[in-house]
Amino acid sequence: MLTTNMNNTHDKRRILTIESMSMKYNNNKIMATKSYTLASVLGVKHYTNTLFSFTTKRLKTFNFKPGEYTTIGLIIRGTLVFRDYYICSPTWDNKLEFYSKVVPNGLFTSFLRMVTTKSSIIIKKKTSRGLSLDVLDSGKRLFLLCTDIGIAAVSSIISEPNTYAKFGEVIVVIVCEYVQELQYFNDKLKQMTKDQRIKPYAKHKLRVYQSVTQEPYPYSGDLTWLIKSGTLIADLRTHNFDKMDRFMVCGSKQTTLDSINLLKSLGYSEGSIDYPGHLTYERIFVDQTFELLTDLDVLLKWLKLKHPDKDTKTLLNSNRSISSSFQLFFGY
Repeated sequence: MLTTNMNNTHDKRRILTIESMSMKYNNNKIMATKSYTLASVLGVKHYTNTLFSFTTKRLKTFNFKPGEYTTIGLIIRGTLVFRDYYICSPTWDNKLEFYSKVVPNGLFTSFLRMVTTKSSIIIKKKTSRGLSLDVLDSGKRLFLLCTDIGIAAVSSIISEPNTYAKFGEVIVVIVCEYVQELQYFNDKLKQMTKDQRIKPYAKHKLRVYQSVTQEPYPYSGDLTWLIKSGTLIADLRTHNFDKMDRFMVCGSKQTTLDSINLLKSLGYSEGSIDYPGHLTYERIFVDQTFELLTDLDVLLKWLKLKHPDKDTKTLLNSNRSISSSFQLFFGY
């Protein structure tokens, strides 16, 4: 009981610390710039011990496209700390919604989970492109392939009428470990069925497939297995992938890497603003891995010239694709 009381006291102190820091934001130099705004927290909802969402006020001048992310900040122990977060709310909403997961031993999320409606958060006014429909060719079906926290990236996309205007069918595929991790998205679906701006589209064009890997559930299996085995297509009772399908991939880094490789092996090409294609993905961490492998290739070529021994030859012959276990050795 003593431990519980101590923990509760500790949590209360952290809440008071965050609230007091929020009060001081106006006096901080960063608020004197035009790049950031101070947003009051309007609501917080916890789904599990590690998953929660929160909403903030939105400036009338704050504009974004579905699938974009922004930077939010807190003052923690006297230091400004920032993290990138996808905007979950529709572009037409007068609030901003964010979805977060508490990272083990993570400084930022450990404090962020303690915010209340008495808190305020720093939000960067300029957004960045995350997942954009603009990089995809016109198609018949849009598959949104999500794992873990990745559903945050597509929540805004499925709440936009324009998404359904561009595709005849929108299929959200969510893979998580535990059933409770589906609650945020299921709440989002309930909201969509009640809102007249999106209800007609969601009713006739939106399909959802949910898979749970660590608990009994009607559908089970990780994302790449669901695609490779044909289970996803069979369970959806739809036709096989074809050249008119388009894909967005987001979530855990390794699964994203594996899915990109798999889709490319099936003949789908990555799209860009200048050259729209078949697929796009959450790039923040994936691109870091691409850069690592490029640097690694340069290093190995140098080793080949300077140290042409047996060990170097083994490294040069190893699998260095973005989904191989090779990059995992380096902690990515």
